[in-house]
Order: sequence, then C-alpha cells, then structure tokens
Amino acid sequence: MAFGISIDLTGDKQLRTALAALPIKTLDKVVPQALTAVSKPIIAAARRNLTSHGLKGSGFLKKSIGKVIRKGGKYRARGNVLLVIGARSPGQGATPGSGKWVFVDAKGKKHVPANYAHLIELGHRIAKGGKLTRKTRSGVRVGVGTSGGRVQAFPFLRPALDSNRSRAVRDFGDRAWKGIKREAAKLAAKTGVPLPGGP
Repeated sequence: MAFGISIDLTGDKQLRTALAALPIKTLDKVVPQALTAVSKPIIAAARRNLTSHGLKGSGFLKKSIGKVIRKGGKYRARGNVLLVIGARSPGQGATPGSGKWVFVDAKGKKHVPANYAHLIELGHRIAKGGKLTRKTRSGVRVGVGTSGGRVQAFPFLRPALDSNRSRAVRDFGDRAWKGIKREAAKLAAKTGVPLPGGP
C-alpha cells in the first residue's frame, strides 16, 4: 500500500542538466541515495502516526513500514526511478520466500501487514455472512454477505507524506547535488570532462 508523491524537476534546469550529463550507472547510485534520504522522515512520521492512533496490535505494521526503490525494467526504459513508501510485502527488500515482512504473533498466527494496511489507512466496511454482495463490471452479482457497519479510517501514511512534501523536494535536490558533485569529481578525475552547471 502506498500513495504517490511525484517530484517534478522541470523547474530546476541546473539539476536536470547535471543529471542528464551523468551516465546511467552513476545515476543508479546518486538518485537512490537521494531518495533514501527523502524517505526517512516520511517513514518516521508514518510510524509516529500509528502510535498516536493507539491502534492495538499495530506493532507489526509499524515494523513493516519502509521504502522500496524501483529503477530497472520499465522504470529505466521510461527514465524513471520509483520510490514506494508503505507496508512492505514479502519479497520486497528481502529474498523472495524468506518470510521477511510476515510476522508471527505469540499464538502462532501469521500477519502480513501489507495485506491490511490500506484497511487501516482508509477504513472499511464490515462484512457479515461472507464476502459483500457487489456487482462486477459485467453486471453479475457476487458475494452473499451484507454490510455490518464501517470501521473508522486511521490515516497514518497520507498525513506523513503531506507533512513532508516540501521537505522531500528540498532534500532530494540537496542530496542529489551532493551525489552529482561527488560522482562528477570522480568522472572528471578519470576523463578530464567537467560537469556542466551547478548551484
């Protein structure tokens, strides 16, 4: 479960020029490092928000909140690096099948916070008697259950993102410039080609 913040660099011509001047291999180091720095205050705020709601049994969800950075495949082809913040799924940030982000309580019951984080964030209807009755796109009615009320939403991720939006943009620019300068200095030492522009 994650909500998106899009960081638009169209207004920062110097940063765009500098990023474009670096090889993909170098960008693969600089951009994820900057995104990791951006994610830390958002993750901390989301965990604090869960604590402030006083939700019983939210410890597993708090532990699972983190970041995943995707930069290969279709993302690289489009020139994008994607930062996802939320409850991590089994296999994210772990070897698939390792069981990471699956928690077992004192009674031996397994919990996968990624499966229910959105229900806490957004609230949900309570189903009685099976899955709720609904119409599919084709018009077929499925489910035999009825709605037995609604569970209140306890937003923890959206407020964390909203309260850190401007800081995230600023921190990304600062961290990206530091990384660009560091990597450009290494490239210049090897090739003798200086980095265009800079703050």
